[in-house]
Amino acid sequence: MPHNNTVGRQSNRGMEGLAITPDGSKLYGIMQSPLIQDGGLNASNSRVGINTRILQIDVATGSTHEFLYQLNAASNGISEIVAINDHEFLVLERDGNAGSNARFKQLFKVDITGASDISVIGTISANGLPTTGTPVWRRQARRRISTCSIRRSAWPALIFRKKSKAWHSGRILLMVAISSS
Repeated sequence: MPHNNTVGRQSNRGMEGLAITPDGSKLYGIMQSPLIQDGGLNASNSRVGINTRILQIDVATGSTHEFLYQLNAASNGISEIVAINDHEFLVLERDGNAGSNARFKQLFKVDITGASDISVIGTISANGLPTTGTPVWRRQARRRISTCSIRRSAWPALIFRKKSKAWHSGRILLMVAISSS
């Protein structure tokens, strides 16, 4: 374990995304990778866990809840989260590979409705579910990004922006990309 830590974040794998609900009442943070106590690393510091956490903070009261998000693979991490409403989010999950080696970048729609608050669970297994916990619901929001200019890029941000009245009411999703090659 890094520097003999037995709990907390993995080295260079902390809080990766922050989102605020459209009404401004709740702030959400998502860990890039599983915490050490949640089986994020094995004895040789290889990433083996898929269970990461979403933290909810009530802006008015400061009260918190945590929800379980399961990565598609232990080699993946989270890059970003953006709130759609008070219970649904878009989460960008990707492998750690750059350029033409990148094989996995997917946008997932996540819903915390019905998910268990796992903040009282000190340790979660690397790959299984807690016996008393339900993870967030998720589904692929966008098929694998195959456009070469986007697929080989890093996506540091997802942003919702109001559409202009000239188009029509609603919001559009901006995906900000930077080239890694």
